[in-house]
Amino acid sequence: MRISHDLGVQQAHHDSDFYQLFDLRQNNNLLHLCIYDIWIEEGSATLLGNLSQMASFNLETIYLRVAFTSVETVEWHQVAQVLTRPQFAKLHKVRLDVIRYGESYANWVDYICPLMSILGDILHVSVVQN
Repeated sequence: MRISHDLGVQQAHHDSDFYQLFDLRQNNNLLHLCIYDIWIEEGSATLLGNLSQMASFNLETIYLRVAFTSVETVEWHQVAQVLTRPQFAKLHKVRLDVIRYGESYANWVDYICPLMSILGDILHVSVVQN
């Protein structure tokens, strides 16, 4: 039997305990992962750490909705590298929605996509209104 989980998590902008709210190592049958409104303020190390700890080898889709002060804050190529590890072999869709704040978002998709190009056609990036 396969179990499908959606993990919707709301986070305050400065909530340092956010990533302690769930443990992805315990979800062995996870098929779909949705994490909403992640505020990435000082780099992507915590996001990378949580994706790296995934224990499910059945994961098919990931939906991340992220916000940050600068698109350069996140190591997008490292996020893509993590998503090519063996536990993500069944992954066929990665949807990344970047939450728009202000007017400096114009080229975010063009900036992110080449850095995550290793994911190929499974990656879908868009900028969304907050």
